[in-house]
Amino acid sequence: MNPHARALVWFLAPVAFALLGAAWMYAAVVHYERLTGREFYGLAAQHYSVPDWKMVYHPGGEAIERWTANVPTSAILVTLVLLLVVAILGEWRRRRAAWFVVCVVWYGIVAAAFLAVAFWVSINVTGVFI
Repeated sequence: MNPHARALVWFLAPVAFALLGAAWMYAAVVHYERLTGREFYGLAAQHYSVPDWKMVYHPGGEAIERWTANVPTSAILVTLVLLLVVAILGEWRRRRAAWFVVCVVWYGIVAAAFLAVAFWVSINVTGVFI
């Protein structure tokens, strides 16, 4: 495979995995919405501020939170780190140092964007904003 094609694969693969993770979260939310009849916001839990601030899980809420936010986030982040390690080790002898810096920065940007989506899903599933 030529170097340009390999570079394209290393830079598109993390985006593909991040999109896969977002699709996984969306599919889990849709599944649990159908299963429980509840809306996206507050699907797993509800927060109360009067008389005291607290969060109460709905029945099965812990599992819903786990499978809509926690597991996909952890799996995709571990996959991105492993993919970055494979990219660096696979290109070690063929590339200059600048390529590795750009690669690490790019994977960091993709991971940060994915984490923003994951936090948004988690906040909405647990109904944090009142």
